[in-house]
Amino acid sequence: MKKGMKILVAYDGSPQSKDALKEATDLLREFSGEMTVLHVYWDPEIREYDGTEIRDRPSLRLLDDIKNTLDESCVKYKFRSEHHPNTPRAILNIAENEKYDMIALGSRGIGRARAWLLGSVSNKVVSEAPCTVLVTK
Repeated sequence: MKKGMKILVAYDGSPQSKDALKEATDLLREFSGEMTVLHVYWDPEIREYDGTEIRDRPSLRLLDDIKNTLDESCVKYKFRSEHHPNTPRAILNIAENEKYDMIALGSRGIGRARAWLLGSVSNKVVSEAPCTVLVTK
């Protein structure tokens, strides 16, 4: 690991994503740097979208749930909400375009048959990531 690393944490409020957030926080305490906590959501009813101004209620609730924990951790962080129909693609695009050193995300552990048919966010991110990926179970 390098000093001053940038970690992108894909966060949806699940226990696995909370574990990913904790691991990323622990790494940043050790090696310093910054993290972006990313919530990707899709609502086809949203007709107008400005990626820098959107304030959707689910994302704000997720931030409220973890803000105190992040503040107490003393790591540098920011929260980002993205409206995108393809969660893995949103994560991968941000990681590549903004030169993140690591992506941290949780694995949902969906069944083998379903994972084979549909794939999972973590599988797609791991297979296409431009950087190191940390997946928590």
